[in-house]
Amino acid sequence: MLACYKLIKGYLYLLIELSHSFSLFTISRSEAKDRETTKSDELEG
Repeated sequence: MLACYKLIKGYLYLLIELSHSFSLFTISRSEAKDRETTKSDELEG
């Protein structure tokens, strides 16, 4: 029972870490997109 609990806890921890890193990755990607759009706007203006 204790081993099963540890396994589930470890799995949840891994899942949280993955989702956290994924959200950071998507945020950095959207920021890079925003920078690209502002650059193109400046060139046009």
